[in-house]
Amino acid sequence: MKSGTLNIWVASCFLILVLVTRGAGANEAPPPGSVALTQRQAVTMAAQLIDRKNFADAKTILTQKPFTVLKLEVERLYLLGQIALWEKRYEEAIRLYRYILDHQPNLPKIRLELALAYMVTEQWYRADYHMRLAAAEPNLPPEVREAIRRYLYIIRQNKNWNLWFNFGMAPENNINNAVGGEECITYSKEYGHFPYPLCRKLPEPEKAMGYNLGFGGDYEFKFGEHWRLKSDFALNTNLYDKSEYDIYYFAASTGPRYVLSRGDVWLAATGSKMYYGGESYRDSLGLKLETNYDFLPRLSGNLTLHWRPTEYEGDRAEYMDGEVRGANARLVYYFNASRYAVLKGGLEKEDTKADAYSNLKKTVGVGLGAEVPLGFRIYVEPAFTWTDYDGGRWTVADTANGSEYTKVVEEIFTQRYSVSLSNNKISIMGFTPVVTYSYTDRDSNIKSRSYESHDIGFTMQQRF
Repeated sequence: MKSGTLNIWVASCFLILVLVTRGAGANEAPPPGSVALTQRQAVTMAAQLIDRKNFADAKTILTQKPFTVLKLEVERLYLLGQIALWEKRYEEAIRLYRYILDHQPNLPKIRLELALAYMVTEQWYRADYHMRLAAAEPNLPPEVREAIRRYLYIIRQNKNWNLWFNFGMAPENNINNAVGGEECITYSKEYGHFPYPLCRKLPEPEKAMGYNLGFGGDYEFKFGEHWRLKSDFALNTNLYDKSEYDIYYFAASTGPRYVLSRGDVWLAATGSKMYYGGESYRDSLGLKLETNYDFLPRLSGNLTLHWRPTEYEGDRAEYMDGEVRGANARLVYYFNASRYAVLKGGLEKEDTKADAYSNLKKTVGVGLGAEVPLGFRIYVEPAFTWTDYDGGRWTVADTANGSEYTKVVEEIFTQRYSVSLSNNKISIMGFTPVVTYSYTDRDSNIKSRSYESHDIGFTMQQRF
């Protein structure tokens, strides 16, 4: 075991004693020679044996048979997890703790021990997730809360690499974002009234079967206790049975990162390239500043500022080339060891050569996540976006005198509601299946650019 990991393990032993041996409400051990042990007495005796590092006898008591009282069965499995940790059988300890949480997700001390087990095995991102849920417990002793703060700092220092991969399928019922129907011109300032309306059919919504594949990661070169050089990359593809809608997107960034006791700051150069329908679509180079900070044990935040000059391919360059500047903020509040809320906000200004494509976009979203019994995890998020364009575009619009071909400055209000469901008990090589349903309603003052869509996606994501 590495020296840094050993220090973490030694510190965790103290925390185990605080939370379990004293927090379990143990009774005095029965006198030697007792014929039978009650389940409470068995837990008490096993805990005392573990304190004396007599793991063999403790294991004998705890493995005779499952306990009938649920609370005591949790303690039995917990103590078996302790023994597994002391004997360096870390994966078994993780399995025991996850089993408990799959059935009783709101147990902060189990979250904490699971996080410590992930720290010992250097699974830093998973440790961070469960440590923050454990920190939401309002009745933690001060020394435990201080220990958690130190652990989060250790995790922040050691999250030096991460790889992710997901794949899935997503049937689209409106891949071309069309409204269908027809639009008609009944009036023209130039030519006066038409004897008959001039009409045209609008594109109908198209259905398509999509497959998505994503791969990415990040890595940090350490230059001491605080300074890092962090680089990341991501490759995402959306492939459809109608290839004209295929998307390939690649992004990468690199730059210095500074680790604080309660947060971090990262300044990076960024680059991205997108292909659409098999052809090069746009390129972008820019900068971003990202910072994370733990305001309170239950509250953490993220702020990202970005600037991206963007160039489009082909004829689009004449009116869409420009730059994007924006800010995105995210707050996460943990209610307890199994439930949390996410508040998102964003402001983005895109300036292009043609005012009709320059716009200001404002976004807000509120997410609620929960670990629930039987190993399920659910996340629900409504999000709302307001997009206001700077200049008008020629389109058919309704006026007081009828429909006419005129310039309209577009205003869009988009609502998106999504719900994701996964089960932590289902894992394939560390990945968990996730099913996501989303409904999108885009309302534009240009009728032909309004649409609704329903999407059902299936992906495989890393299990935390």
